[in-house]
Amino acid sequence: MVPRWNDKIIYGVNTISSPSVLSFRKNNSSFFDEDLTMLMDCEMYYQLYIKYGLPKIITDCLTTNRIHQHQISSLYNKDINSEINYVKNKHNI
Repeated sequence: MVPRWNDKIIYGVNTISSPSVLSFRKNNSSFFDEDLTMLMDCEMYYQLYIKYGLPKIITDCLTTNRIHQHQISSLYNKDINSEINYVKNKHNI
């Protein structure tokens, strides 16, 4: 998968991948919202988009992610709509 931006990322449509695919400049002052579980990464991507614009995407393969039974998306059993509403209210969407 080559990461790409989409305008529904704030709703959990994650076409970028997990946070392990990110790199930050030393002066970045954005942080993950610890009140989120499933949308933690997507909300951070949205924060960065608002602050800096579209992400710079490197198409070379620099990291890999694996799917496994213990990842949070496999274990999460709450209604994701509560996180979506939280994020919409936080960003006045």
